[in-house]
Amino acid sequence: MRSIILLVLILLSIDLDAQKKIKFRNASFEGIPHTASTQLKNKIPGWDICGSPEVSSPDLHRSIKPKPGAKSGFHNIRKVAAKGFSYIGLVAREDGSVEAISQELDAILIPEKTYEFQVRLSHSKSM
Repeated sequence: MRSIILLVLILLSIDLDAQKKIKFRNASFEGIPHTASTQLKNKIPGWDICGSPEVSSPDLHRSIKPKPGAKSGFHNIRKVAAKGFSYIGLVAREDGSVEAISQELDAILIPEKTYEFQVRLSHSKSM
């Protein structure tokens, strides 16, 4: 059984100094909503898809208020993005396979320096 982990990032910046921050590109995962089965799979602006070709790629969901009668999203998921109009859905499976993303930072991290970032996470009720 698949467990869907919804990763919604609202503020994803790392403090270097009071003056310098490393910013993530497209931290709120804005883009055209799609599932792994569409032509847009593997296309999330600013992000690289990690993992082997044998597993599905992440889905980009559109923000939907979870109220009765609301149109259903992909995989029947109805969530509101913390920021913007879309959010990413990543899957972790019982067999240990996962969907993952990465991004090269625009600055070098300094060893032994503390960095902070914030994320908003959600998961399916079936977990």
